[in-house]
Amino acid sequence: MESVQMVKKSLWMTALVLFFTLMFAPASAYADKCKFYEPVLIEQDYSCDFTHKLVVALKQQEKGPLSFEEANERIIQLSQAEAMDTYLGSKSKTGEVLYAVNEAFDISLKKVSDLDAGKQTDRYPDEIVEGVKKTAKYSLTEEEILLLPKVQVMDFYLKSRNDRLEGPEIRQLINTIFGINLDGISSLEGAGIGLFSKEQWIIQGEKDLFVVYTSVDDVEARIEATEYFKEQTGLDGFPDDLKRQLEEIGYTYNEAIDAYFYANPTGESVPDEFKGRTLGTLAKYIQQNYSDLLN
Repeated sequence: MESVQMVKKSLWMTALVLFFTLMFAPASAYADKCKFYEPVLIEQDYSCDFTHKLVVALKQQEKGPLSFEEANERIIQLSQAEAMDTYLGSKSKTGEVLYAVNEAFDISLKKVSDLDAGKQTDRYPDEIVEGVKKTAKYSLTEEEILLLPKVQVMDFYLKSRNDRLEGPEIRQLINTIFGINLDGISSLEGAGIGLFSKEQWIIQGEKDLFVVYTSVDDVEARIEATEYFKEQTGLDGFPDDLKRQLEEIGYTYNEAIDAYFYANPTGESVPDEFKGRTLGTLAKYIQQNYSDLLN
């Protein structure tokens, strides 16, 4: 009887140890894993999970040994668009795309879709319309497709392409459906320009000199000088030569909000060309006159 009791006690202790091992080992392993990625987590503000997946992807590309130090250095050097492409590879299922954009750019496409924010259009390009019709299990008119959530439109189209789009194609698709130019955003990293659009920060940095705000539907835009810019330059607002450049684009100064303002007279979302001219004008002006304030 005593031996039976000892066996039962031994089995109970083994089960208890196994339980705590299963409960706490994953968290401990996860924490240990994250320590290896601290340089990336500090520099890029990516999650540990996304960073780990980037390291795995880089190792697969390398087809050979790759130290954590080498992987971290490579990831830090990646632009946002390159990080997105490295993670996605050739896979482009909607869930993966949403995750990659949220991690690499800190932009929630689902939030944009839920708010019906972003690009307002009276029709999608024929290729997207045909892709949606091909994939949807029910008949849809062009008007009904316009009423679908943007994420669903993207999902239908990606499935029509067998979820096999490359990164540049995915970003072009996102720009067409959501009105978010990820390539343009990626190129503005560290340029000293903040961007608040679709009810969320798209680009934001401590040393931003100017911030561009757009309305939910992208019909209106305003530009403000930041407090950092005013403190560093001693100016109350915009330099005179920048004022002239913004007015040439079509902006007018609104004294009530101390900002330069533009509203598309057609009531449609401002075209990509206008967005590009706005951000390009600011970026060029900063580089020519205030690049030292970015360091």
